Amino acid sequence: PARLASPQLLNWSMAPAVAAAGGSSKLREQPAEAGQAADAAAARDQAAAGPGRPRIELAVPPGQLAMGELLVKAIYQAQPELAGTSQAQLLQLLVLADRYEVAKALAAAAAALGAIPAEQLDWATATAAWQLPAGCADAPACKPVLEAAAGKLQAELGDLELVWADEAGIKQAQLEGLPHAALQRLLADPATRVASEATVVDTIERWWRAQQEQSAPVSDAQLAELLVQV
Repeated sequence: PARLASPQLLNWSMAPAVAAAGGSSKLREQPAEAGQAADAAAARDQAAAGPGRPRIELAVPPGQLAMGELLVKAIYQAQPELAGTSQAQLLQLLVLADRYEVAKALAAAAAALGAIPAEQLDWATATAAWQLPAGCADAPACKPVLEAAAGKLQAELGDLELVWADEAGIKQAQLEGLPHAALQRLLADPATRVASEATVVDTIERWWRAQQEQSAPVSDAQLAELLVQV
């Protein structure tokens, strides 16, 4: 797979027979290298692994080395062990598992996030869930994550009249900072409460203006997807 810009690399090698017997593994981090230097490093690693010992290299975003290690462990666990993993880390693991097609790690991370009650789900986690890569967001295993995020949306912004009446402006800032997919879900949700269609139109307009101010242009197609909810 294509590597991310300035990734951390996980180089890991294990003889399958040794792994099955509970043997040792090698897992280390190295800075991204370019050209011949990278090829030479790969050759040294393969030579050190020995004949018949496959070498796995994963590129992970900076700061996500721990999640890369957890992903590799999940490959060889009957059920990934995610105890003590934060909400932000679960999202990172979810994306990595989708990228490297580790289905059981993806399902475990999604289930863990989906099991978090709305009142305990961080707002940052709920909004980030609507920005998952398209393939990941569309996966059936990710449905619990989006359902949990939708529940948080309703708990915080489900009454649009109260949102715009909030004198402190906290809820208004939350709504204006929503990703497009999150606002679309909020407007399409039958549980969302409004006094009239005018509130929906006003909500879309204010959100659209906020995106322009944040240099996050909204396409005509995206705007149309919102207006159809009026």
